[in-house]
Amino acid sequence: MDKLERRALGQEEKPWPQSLIEKNELGKWQKYICDLSNVFLCAVDENGVPLTELGGNLQEAEKIERLIDGEQFQSMLGRVSESELEDRAVERTAYPNLRLAVVTSRVEKKPAVNWLVCGIMDDSEDAGEYENPPLEGFTNILGEGQFLRAVDAIKAITDALLAERLLSYRFRNGQEKSVRLEQRAGEQLKRSELLRDMMWLLGNAAPARQSAETLLKRAGEHLQLDVAAVYCREQGQSPQIAAKWNKKDISWGFESDGKLPWPSLLTAERNLILSSNTMLGDEEREEMGALALKALITMPMKMGQAKEFWVCFGVSERERVWELDEIRFLGEAVRILQGILRGIESREAPKRRSASGANKRKKK
Repeated sequence: MDKLERRALGQEEKPWPQSLIEKNELGKWQKYICDLSNVFLCAVDENGVPLTELGGNLQEAEKIERLIDGEQFQSMLGRVSESELEDRAVERTAYPNLRLAVVTSRVEKKPAVNWLVCGIMDDSEDAGEYENPPLEGFTNILGEGQFLRAVDAIKAITDALLAERLLSYRFRNGQEKSVRLEQRAGEQLKRSELLRDMMWLLGNAAPARQSAETLLKRAGEHLQLDVAAVYCREQGQSPQIAAKWNKKDISWGFESDGKLPWPSLLTAERNLILSSNTMLGDEEREEMGALALKALITMPMKMGQAKEFWVCFGVSERERVWELDEIRFLGEAVRILQGILRGIESREAPKRRSASGANKRKKK
């Protein structure tokens, strides 16, 4: 039994990460992310030993390597890899404009691939609160919001790659014995590949709305849906459609008429999953009739304090009982969609602080 198979069966304590993703594949995605977002990035094993060279501008990457606090990095890696809830950490450093992040992706709840991410901010904070002055002379710089989005993208891309490799291995080697399970594995592989393709929309030069509509279209066509939409609401105002895809012309009166109330099914506080055989109350049945839908999934998105966002997926032409794999697929698609739309919000929202409530280093 090789390492990958033991990993798939959860029988290996500390597997070598390349069992699932080859080093050249990690390097390919590392270069893509570095070129796209101006971060400095490398893959590390569970002990923090680099598996790839720090990517980014070569000369600047060499400077960054000398500036990284090894003790701080090991502490972040240990905290993230040992936690069952935390899969990424972002902290400030001894330099006002240098940020450090650690990202971990898991297989069977065990860390498989870890990333060290560094970024030089284009707007440093008050240097008086730090041990050292701001770093100067770097061309690879980015904003706080860009850095956090890059960290999110690295996590999403790695998760999708790991899932695809594991499913591909199982599918090719016949670990699913019955025809039904083999077909299911094949479908899961298709969805993993589709999610991987959706990841490229995060770095697409197209406007965020266009990328969002492309994602909705791909998800809708794959699951044979009739409508998929993103809508948002500012405090004290009615919701507005931000992006929408229709298999055919489906329009709701309240989209264009702000005086008409939005159905509460579309603004649920938690994920709402209604199949054609779900027992509905009178109000829910009436709203489903008004929406002309036979099945509906609504998922809220956390995008900050200024606006509330939701995504809905609906079927109108036939009966539909949602399967667990379909719900999971849509959940992953919504996570990618959230990264696409966050680009709009970051330009409108106030400047964000570090995600982990980082440990500021006070001047001695």
